[in-house]
Amino acid sequence: MKNKVIVLSLFLLVAWVSTPAFAGIKEDLEAKLPVKTVLENGMAEGKTIEEVAAEASYLAPEKTCEIIRTAIEMYPDNAVPIVVAALEKGAEEEVAVRCAILAGADPALITEATAAGFAIGRTVPSSVPDGGNGGGGDLSPS
Repeated sequence: MKNKVIVLSLFLLVAWVSTPAFAGIKEDLEAKLPVKTVLENGMAEGKTIEEVAAEASYLAPEKTCEIIRTAIEMYPDNAVPIVVAALEKGAEEEVAVRCAILAGADPALITEATAAGFAIGRTVPSSVPDGGNGGGGDLSPS
């Protein structure tokens, strides 16, 4: 009987130690953990920085700027994919672009990526509606 208790105790101890010590992104945000910790914990779950930042900004839109800034500061080479992923999850474009630039991202890359609409599901109309002005020519202030 004593051996069974010892074996069972060891089994439970091993199972407890091997259980991940982190909660999900939502729980981390609700626990008011620092944004960097939330991002690191999400990545420890096997998600990419883009996935974690996008999900975190979706779950806590009031922290979108801090989330994007922190993610880009951690992974500056992933600035464009971080912004695009956040936009796909519904982040406000103006906020995402401004905060990416504040984090040190190249403004030309960020604004080009969002203006081109790549990977965020935007499309350019294939025709101009009846009566619409097709535009063209030189740009002018008028």
